[in-house]
Amino acid sequence: MVTVCVASRNPVKIRGTERAFRKILGVDVEVIPIEVSTSVRQPISIDQVIKCAIERAERAREAHTCDFAVGVEAGIWIVEVRGYGQIPINTHVAAVLTKDDTLSLGIGPSFPIPEDMYSMITTHHKELSKVVEEVLGVRDIGRDIGLVGILSGGKVKREDLVYYAVAMALLGITSRYY
Repeated sequence: MVTVCVASRNPVKIRGTERAFRKILGVDVEVIPIEVSTSVRQPISIDQVIKCAIERAERAREAHTCDFAVGVEAGIWIVEVRGYGQIPINTHVAAVLTKDDTLSLGIGPSFPIPEDMYSMITTHHKELSKVVEEVLGVRDIGRDIGLVGILSGGKVKREDLVYYAVAMALLGITSRYY
């Protein structure tokens, strides 16, 4: 059995992280949710998303002794595509820290954000969840299927994005090639 401190009380992040550890490590997992804050409220660059994921993992590790500390952060980054302009992309980054201070990062599947929502985030300095609530009337979307769940008609859920981000981060710790 391994203990995993997850830097969130969000059930989507907890379930996605637990699934990844069970699948990749093939062991029983005890998840310890730990509420932490980050220095950026709504990350809007890939650097900010990575920074916040690492901050979460570090703060979880400081708060409790575990075999692994995991920080998962979602945010938006802009891809500049010649001939098509700027495309806002939502992504999940996972930072996994071991007891011996090894850090590995993973990025989950990403998807484009509707331009009107991105504009509200940047113009009015709002978090994506608040914009989804205003535009679509759905509350606490990040604790459920996520915007990806709405955009995909429920075919892909936020938990899936968390799972893949954490699973990719675990490769840097578990694969013999690193």
